[in-house]
Amino acid sequence: MHHESVLTGYALSLLPLAPHHAEGLFDFVDATTWAGMAAPLPATAHELSGMFAARIEDPASLAFAVTDQRTGALLGQPP
Repeated sequence: MHHESVLTGYALSLLPLAPHHAEGLFDFVDATTWAGMAAPLPATAHELSGMFAARIEDPASLAFAVTDQRTGALLGQPP
């Protein structure tokens, strides 16, 4: 679901997930980290972006990206 909720605390910020976050997170996705997910493992950042877009459109879902509150860096992203 589209939302504008931002949650902060303990040096983290949870921001509304957006399809552009897929680019920064795709390299982190592998079979091990994806194990147990209901959706198939995305083969490209574009596929992951599409998954994010679908989740954002789902009225039963409230999706967030996690960032470092101090730096704004997207967490879960490899260094």
